[in-house]
Amino acid sequence: MRNLFLLSFLFLLSCQKIYQDKFVFCGTYVRVISPHKEAAKIAQEEFKRLEKIFNFYDPNSELSLLNSTYNFPFHVSSDLIKCIEEAGKIYQLSGGFFDVSKARLYNFWKDIIKKKRKIKDFNF
Repeated sequence: MRNLFLLSFLFLLSCQKIYQDKFVFCGTYVRVISPHKEAAKIAQEEFKRLEKIFNFYDPNSELSLLNSTYNFPFHVSSDLIKCIEEAGKIYQLSGGFFDVSKARLYNFWKDIIKKKRKIKDFNF
């Protein structure tokens, strides 16, 4: 009797309506499949929230502000702090091969190579 009840319950669960929605985020197609009607909306809102924090190309994101404001303090979210802490752990575990602080230097050198400029052309 117990097995029949469990089997019936599982059958009813499998008949549940599945909702699908898709959207584009940062140039990537995202598809959300869920038995919850609001799941795609919730996922999209969360992606937008995270983009306001971590978007390297948005000058108003927390990450961009952190990278460009070294001379005065400002409030950052706990998500950004946790991410930086995890990056520090990965830096240690990788023996320094993973270093999030090198992006600006990398982009600087990439720009020099791309434009065929020389270091002496810059006034530091």
